[in-house]
Amino acid sequence: MKKTKIIFGFLGLLLLVTLAGAAYLAVYLDRHKGLLESSFSKALDREVRIEDGVKLHWSLTPSIALQGLWVGNPDWAKGEYLARAEHAVLQLDLMQLLRRRLDVKQVTVHNADIYFETGVDGRHNWSFAGAGSAVDVDVEALKVTDSRLRYRSPDAVGQSVEISHLTLNVQASEQLMLKAEITYRDVPLSISGTSKPLKSVGHVGPLSSLLAGQGQGIDLSVHHNDLKVRIHGALASFDQPLHSRLDLEASAPSLSRLTPWFGVDMPETPPFVIAAQVKGSERRLQFKNLKLTSDKSDINGEMSIPLVKGERVEGTLESRSLNLEPFLALSDQPSGDTQTILERELVPEALQGLNGSLRLKVGDLYLVAVKLEQVSLEAELDHGHLKLTIAAENERLTAGVDLKPVGTDWQLALNHKGKLDIGDLIDRDKHGDDASQAPLDVVMQLKGTGRSLSQMLGSAEGEFTMVLGAGRLSEKISRHLPLGGVLYNVMNVVDPASHKGRQANLECAVIQLDLADGIATSSKGLALRTDQINLLGGGALKLHSGEIDLQFKTAQRKGLGVSIQGVAERFIHVTGTLGNPSVGVNAGDAVAYGGAAWATAGLSLLADSIFTRLSAFSNPCEHVLKAVEKK
Repeated sequence: MKKTKIIFGFLGLLLLVTLAGAAYLAVYLDRHKGLLESSFSKALDREVRIEDGVKLHWSLTPSIALQGLWVGNPDWAKGEYLARAEHAVLQLDLMQLLRRRLDVKQVTVHNADIYFETGVDGRHNWSFAGAGSAVDVDVEALKVTDSRLRYRSPDAVGQSVEISHLTLNVQASEQLMLKAEITYRDVPLSISGTSKPLKSVGHVGPLSSLLAGQGQGIDLSVHHNDLKVRIHGALASFDQPLHSRLDLEASAPSLSRLTPWFGVDMPETPPFVIAAQVKGSERRLQFKNLKLTSDKSDINGEMSIPLVKGERVEGTLESRSLNLEPFLALSDQPSGDTQTILERELVPEALQGLNGSLRLKVGDLYLVAVKLEQVSLEAELDHGHLKLTIAAENERLTAGVDLKPVGTDWQLALNHKGKLDIGDLIDRDKHGDDASQAPLDVVMQLKGTGRSLSQMLGSAEGEFTMVLGAGRLSEKISRHLPLGGVLYNVMNVVDPASHKGRQANLECAVIQLDLADGIATSSKGLALRTDQINLLGGGALKLHSGEIDLQFKTAQRKGLGVSIQGVAERFIHVTGTLGNPSVGVNAGDAVAYGGAAWATAGLSLLADSIFTRLSAFSNPCEHVLKAVEKK
């Protein structure tokens, strides 16, 4: 019992001494705020101010709260200060404090604005190398709440992060444990992981090593809803990728989860996985063993991105199978509440100063109901001037795209040639029962200027010719041919007997269009022929909106031969849009005028030169082709 009283008496005395010491410390700190400011200023080699005073922070460990902490920048930095916090709590070693030294073990910062900068010579404003020795700033734990971090690179590019909560703890003397809840580009992220210096640097601890930009071995996990990213490997510096070697893995249920990062709408897709090995140097970032898989799509290869102006982007990619159906479906949907992909403005400055090349080879390319085989794409970029060369189906289909900035606009030049059978384009995995089969020959040249694809089409000049030979055409496949939906619907009206199981028989079809100011006019004629009827017509369509105003004259063929009468039987008027054409039969034997003003030129040609060529005896396709050849 006596021993117990002695022990409790000793503890009570110790508590009284501690309380008395703490009370004295609170008064001491408030009276000697200037000493703290000068000590920290000397230690950090920059001005430090405690604007609203010093208070004792009551806890199990001696701590002081610096109200209105202000930490200045080195002379070379452009910002006014490095950090400014509503208050910062510093956990101290009491014995070192009594010896007039500040040994900081833990720092907790609340409501702070932190501005990181990197100078053109690679210096960091958060690095305290060469600072005085009056304060040990190598803390064992750092906590940040309700704060903002901004970073400015040497080329004045800024980034901003909102920090809800961040904790860095030193474990096993060398390893840092990180947990954070942040918001970047309005996207909330959860981050967890570890960091460890790649090599020991004397008495410098892991937190100071990290802030000083020394190499780190890292293993981080980043989460945004169901988007998961893992980064692990050797990081040369957390603000510079030089000499880093990292493995990157990302996965999500759909590419749509990447919309906040790319700034454009990404489509709903099957789950995907991306993996790559990232290696940095003074001049570029290299992505080796790049792999993307998503359902029946895959991409493999490597990319090289320059870190120095004037260097080229290089990429070589391959794919056994690539499905673009979700992207094509998205292109017709508004972005946000208003714009489709055709209406979005392209900023000419977006590609300025960029140079490089990309090569892509695809075994099977899926485009809605169409499948292309043996596809190759080569892209060259020269200071904003983009040139694309595309080939498919053993080069039976080729296309060239030339896109370059002209003032505040873009100039687009497009040429395309194709000669193959429609049956070769059908995706047999999804439409194996489609009996469409007919020779197809397409030639197109187009040039337009504007800030969006819609504006480029609205100013387009050029020409287009498509020839279909004898065969069958399904409703589904017709929708993927220029004016194919119009031809299919016209046949359904004038010759319903040719339709069996939503497929139509035809002997030939020719579409010839001259493009001027975004209007495609059929000056040589539009022709279609089945075993029962001939059609010849003309008119016009708007490229950027797809509006159509067409007229056709029909002449019926009878039996196995042709009609000996050869008289005009009906006039067909087609309006609406390419995607939703409306076919009407005119009463009488004359063309119906009074259509859209923009189509007047095309319609006026009908009575003058087109309708007079049509009879039951003649082949309308041959008439149009001869007119095209004379050009």
